[in-house]
Amino acid sequence: MDVYIVIPARNEKDRIGRTLDDYSRLEFHSRKARVVVVSESDDGTDDIVRKFEKRNGNITLLKATSGSGKGGAIIKGFRYAMARSGRCIIGFADADDAVTAREFSRLLERLNSSKIVDGVIASRYSDGGSIEGRIGVGRKAASRAYNLLVRSLFRIGFSDTQCGAKVFKSETLRKVIGLVDINGMSFDINLLYELKIKGYTVVEQGVRYRQKNDGTNIRILRNSPQMLVAALGFRAYKSRFVRLFPKAVVRHIYKRIDRW
Repeated sequence: MDVYIVIPARNEKDRIGRTLDDYSRLEFHSRKARVVVVSESDDGTDDIVRKFEKRNGNITLLKATSGSGKGGAIIKGFRYAMARSGRCIIGFADADDAVTAREFSRLLERLNSSKIVDGVIASRYSDGGSIEGRIGVGRKAASRAYNLLVRSLFRIGFSDTQCGAKVFKSETLRKVIGLVDINGMSFDINLLYELKIKGYTVVEQGVRYRQKNDGTNIRILRNSPQMLVAALGFRAYKSRFVRLFPKAVVRHIYKRIDRW
């Protein structure tokens, strides 16, 4: 079975080479995974990816639409994979290699081992999960507070919705991809929420997560309140009350909040 791994990248020239070197070697049942980098970069990231693309037949570079955000890049990669394969496994991983290819393969095996599981998401905090490297008290506190908020607002019983590695069966993604229309910081919640209300089974897999503090685009003082407002905004976006207003207007307002 084909495996597609989408890697969204925005100005990752200092890290993308290391990640591609790792993921270009990932095999699943003796077949190399296909790595699709969807880039919205202007710092030389694309040049590095093109060099890997020339040397590796399993690496592809796609250009993301300007301003599409992480979610938009991942959805573009998902659609690319679905257009080129029938029944397959499709997932995504962050460009920093915090979840290595070896750890990612654990998600693939977990998904493949069960007929009733439709998706597997990586977790730093569930059984078998761990964090390698230094994580500040403030960052960890913000992460756990955000997770508690998400669990309360959406009744999604995951310990780690934001860990940057997830895999799904293609037939499952085909049923929900058209419902995922949030491209910013609430993309993961949007995807998991739609899977939940459609009745699909998604489970967590503990992974060894390598904390990356170099070159990260996450800034806790700015992003913590931003993620809070985005989560509350998404909850309102999905409420029954909002249905009284034109959907296009509501979507525009929420997307402004999500990219604040």
